[in-house]
Amino acid sequence: MTLLTQLLLIVFAVSLDGFTVGMTYGLRRISITFVTLIIIVSCSGFVVFLSMTAGNIVSAFIPPVYATYIGGSILICLGLFLLFSIIRAKLIIKKANNSSYSSFIENPTIVDSDNSGTISINEAFVLGIALALDAFGAGFAAAMLGFPTVVTTIFIALASGLFVLSGFKLGHLLANIKWINELTYFPPILLIIIGLSSFI
Repeated sequence: MTLLTQLLLIVFAVSLDGFTVGMTYGLRRISITFVTLIIIVSCSGFVVFLSMTAGNIVSAFIPPVYATYIGGSILICLGLFLLFSIIRAKLIIKKANNSSYSSFIENPTIVDSDNSGTISINEAFVLGIALALDAFGAGFAAAMLGFPTVVTTIFIALASGLFVLSGFKLGHLLANIKWINELTYFPPILLIIIGLSSFI
């Protein structure tokens, strides 16, 4: 698997949750403004840049081969953690005010805490950070695997905003497709596959 292919798959994996969240907002008629999208893009970009900077610092003291293995291992662990979180979230009943990552993916509309029907600036920061959580680990791993910091940061940041917007626009069209809810399983599985490919 080439470096570019891995990069595109990582960007896709860490951004797909944004599509599901955006679709949920579209179905619930909660408005997503341009400012909200800018905040989501900024949060994702900032988190990825920080994590990749940390990854680059660590990788400078580790032989390239070992850095690649560490990066792949992090992606595998991240994928397993997210997969476990999603499965656990589907098996237990959560309170409406539970704001953990897992419950957020299952019920993204809890971010609209004031029930205004519109994501405010403060709520947009919560949304942006929540969507960037898995991007942090992925960014660190990407740096260990040798991905360019600036390019990766821009790709993930823009993809996050684009996926949220696309999901919001297409939400009403996907309302009757039952399998769409199973998309939450795809990003962690994809991260695991990418991580395993670094050992080949």
